[in-house]
Amino acid sequence: MSYCNNSVKALVTYTFKGESNSKKRFETKKTPIEVEAGSKPIPAGENYNAEGFEIYFYSPNNRRWIRSIVQDYLIYPISSPGRYSQYNYAGIAMWGCGQSDFQRVSDGTVVGPGIDVDSLQIDTSVKCPVPPVPMESICHLKVLHQGIVIHQDQGECPVNWTIDCDPCPPNTIRCVEGGKVRCVPCSELLNPLKQITSKLKQINNG
Repeated sequence: MSYCNNSVKALVTYTFKGESNSKKRFETKKTPIEVEAGSKPIPAGENYNAEGFEIYFYSPNNRRWIRSIVQDYLIYPISSPGRYSQYNYAGIAMWGCGQSDFQRVSDGTVVGPGIDVDSLQIDTSVKCPVPPVPMESICHLKVLHQGIVIHQDQGECPVNWTIDCDPCPPNTIRCVEGGKVRCVPCSELLNPLKQITSKLKQINNG
């Protein structure tokens, strides 16, 4: 379903569970827009631990040791034909504390630094600074224009969202004149009303 078909701007306001006091906003001039929202299982692997653990490894492409506290990690080959065909070592995708998925590129492929697999060390005594609440599923929200994703986000289910076409800034009122939208400052409307009210009081008081 398309929204804001004849509008100049569109504003999507949304919240995930536990974020009712901090609404997120996405405004765009690319209209009309479509909104997709739904849930999917947590894409965790066999190493997933909600409390977290520390990994320490040598990264050949970064030429240094890397230490990180994660909830999950995934080692994947990067020696196959393609972007990383010149490398003969593996990559490691990390799921950081408080995140809801591995880091990914735009096509959904996991991404991360290179790793010398034999150097990997794991310390389960080190936990995430703030123990996260385990989630069984995550909700995603995507905003599209002409079938192309122009904004996306994800968090704990459920996700609630609203759409406002041609939104006006705070302290203004949306007016439509001649088919065009104009955001009128409230002061432009309130000041004349105050003057009229004052004159009426004077008349009534004789």
